[in-house]
Amino acid sequence: MLSTITSGAVYGVHSHLVQVEVDISQGLPCFQIVGLPGSEVREARERVKVALKNVGIKLPPTCININLSPADLPKNGTMFDLPVAVGIMIALGKLKQEAVEGTLLLGELGLSGELKPVRGVLPIAREAALGGVRRCILPVGNAWEGALIPEMESVGVRDVREAVALLAGEEVSAQGADRDENCPDAGDKPAAKVDSDGSGRRRNTSAVKVSTAGAAVSAAASIEEAAKAGKF
Repeated sequence: MLSTITSGAVYGVHSHLVQVEVDISQGLPCFQIVGLPGSEVREARERVKVALKNVGIKLPPTCININLSPADLPKNGTMFDLPVAVGIMIALGKLKQEAVEGTLLLGELGLSGELKPVRGVLPIAREAALGGVRRCILPVGNAWEGALIPEMESVGVRDVREAVALLAGEEVSAQGADRDENCPDAGDKPAAKVDSDGSGRRRNTSAVKVSTAGAAVSAAASIEEAAKAGKF
């Protein structure tokens, strides 16, 4: 079964959308990534396999082929871990392709399944919005960057299990909500959900949905500092 996930990459001073195509078929077990992947992208094979195993998702002994399109554009970084993992879940029939339509996915996976922040989210999210994408699913530490794009709904998740549950339409378990998620350090504290009017009223949920208005006020002043720190 074939699945396609929208992701992105930064190449030089330009950002590009990248389609992560995943096909799973019978044959000798393999896991290969093509489409000019850099060393960090090739290593995604091991991160994704172990991360899925550690959240209770065992990959069958099949042939997994992943293509990063356009194939003539060099791909570097670790932002493809999450789209590869979600693409595998769709190809296995665990999720529906419709669940990721109009959605940008970026994020690095730890071996425990934890999602870690990545660089380049802001320009990639902007490019995605110009291409008609209206939602992005990101590590919580990057959710504020996605929310700076007026047309984009930015949702932050802490691990691959939350991302899969969110795409499956399941209720995400409550984890507590005693902090302001509209800050660049959002990944370090418990999550909350902010109303779309930016009022800051909290609801019990594990994912982080950051409003554009709320994020713009608190994050815009931090862009220069974040850039110097290498966050994007």
